[in-house]
Amino acid sequence: MTRLMVILIMMFHVSSACALAGSIQNILGHAKIHKKTGQISPAIRNNQLYEGDTVITEQASNVQIRMIDGAVIWLRANSEFKIDTYKSKKNGASTDESSLKLLTGSMRTVTGLIGKQNPDGYMLSTPNATIGIRGTEYDTVFVSPSASGQFRAEAGTYHRVFQGATQFKAGSKDQRVDEGQAIFAGLSNPDEAKKLTDIPAFLNLPANATQSTASIASSSNSTVANNSVPLVLSVRYGSPDQSSISSRGQSAPVKVYTVKLDSGKQVMMLGQSVFGDLPLQIGKDSVDSANYSIAIKASSTAGTDSAQLSFGEVQVSGKSGSSLTFKLSLDLSMGKWTEVSFKGPWQTAEKGRVAGNLTNSNSPVFVMLSTAR
Repeated sequence: MTRLMVILIMMFHVSSACALAGSIQNILGHAKIHKKTGQISPAIRNNQLYEGDTVITEQASNVQIRMIDGAVIWLRANSEFKIDTYKSKKNGASTDESSLKLLTGSMRTVTGLIGKQNPDGYMLSTPNATIGIRGTEYDTVFVSPSASGQFRAEAGTYHRVFQGATQFKAGSKDQRVDEGQAIFAGLSNPDEAKKLTDIPAFLNLPANATQSTASIASSSNSTVANNSVPLVLSVRYGSPDQSSISSRGQSAPVKVYTVKLDSGKQVMMLGQSVFGDLPLQIGKDSVDSANYSIAIKASSTAGTDSAQLSFGEVQVSGKSGSSLTFKLSLDLSMGKWTEVSFKGPWQTAEKGRVAGNLTNSNSPVFVMLSTAR
């Protein structure tokens, strides 16, 4: 047996001993995979990822990873992300368990079945903090001392929750971070981790952004103005008077999606947060709701009963630039449901509906803006 054959056989046994964790769905720019065996290779679409693998993104890059339990992770530029453990009962494991590390850089994730079925078995760690979840979507950024100047921020872990809630532990403190909140733990004194009143611009990037930093906006742009109103956008699939949706002889609970917005401020929101599992029809492609972000702006003035809601640019993971722009603007009454079936994004979502999907099938769509409590 030749030496080459021995090496190949050894590599096969090492790879087979590591559990499959996920695969790379899309790449913008360049990235590489550092295997547990020590091999380093360029990352390409459809690469399978195993426990022990580390994904490293380069400048002006973004990598989208889909895990075996359906979770989606976006790694932005100059980031390093390691999969320590990833086991799912759905894929034959005896338990649901996830242990991930963001060694440096910026990431967004929407958790999958592990986060929903065994949240206590999920953990993301950075060099100075750990994050547990309760089924959620969030951003985490670790600013290393060498990158502090680039981010224009103190070194440490920054974390923002877009949907759901997390448990953020740094030093001896363990704090709950709710939807719309952000927190920071510095490297010098993690015991003083604190909630942020001013959210940094780099925690307000689209999931598929090809940079980890953003220009620092003025305080009037980066935070909610003193006279603005924090709002909640609710999207309901099914009449406000219904508790279930019937389709093809079956029924499913009415789905309601809620996101928090700053009045008068446009943000890029992951499609999944607003549309659930409905895809968008973009040209000839039906794009999964986990693979695009859409610009949303809601405005209302304190003391009034009226509000405005608008949708704009759509950014698709794996594609640069805007693929679609909606020009939908709605005048709404605060605290009241308004039907939007077959309007704007929901019209194209209907065209892209997956056959046999019962979750929102043949149901009317209503939206409501209300003041955040």
